[in-house]
Amino acid sequence: MQYVTFYVSDIRYGLPIYVLREISRPNGITPVQGANANIEGLMNLRGQVIPVLNLGSCMDAGAIEASESSRLVIIKNESELSRDAVAMGIKTASENLALLVESIGDVVERSDNDIEALPPHVKNGFLSGVIKLDEEILSLLSSERLMSLNCNEIEMERDERIN
Repeated sequence: MQYVTFYVSDIRYGLPIYVLREISRPNGITPVQGANANIEGLMNLRGQVIPVLNLGSCMDAGAIEASESSRLVIIKNESELSRDAVAMGIKTASENLALLVESIGDVVERSDNDIEALPPHVKNGFLSGVIKLDEEILSLLSSERLMSLNCNEIEMERDERIN
């Protein structure tokens, strides 16, 4: 399977390419007062309003400031997945979502056998596993879990498992 990769605080994350709708520049994000602190705002993508999640905030890396290299990774919703993706058991969010990331990496191709579970002492509700690459680890995100939009709920779950 192919994974699109991107960076937050020098950590390489990835999503199956099947859940990727598109990648764009972070232009036209409208802040929303009273929204969860991890929500950067809303964007209008060809007439569709999509929430923008600041992935740095959710990963405890500090909020990402939009820059020349930052991008929005826009995730497909369930109804946009291809038949092939559904047949492979790929799941995604029920609604479209954009992730603000520091920069885009490349596309990595690995088999499902290369995916390893998170070690028991690593708790992160947004990660579904890891893949060992030549010189680094690729942390795989669960687009299904990202849609909770409430990173604080995930953090509370993580804290409860640790305690």
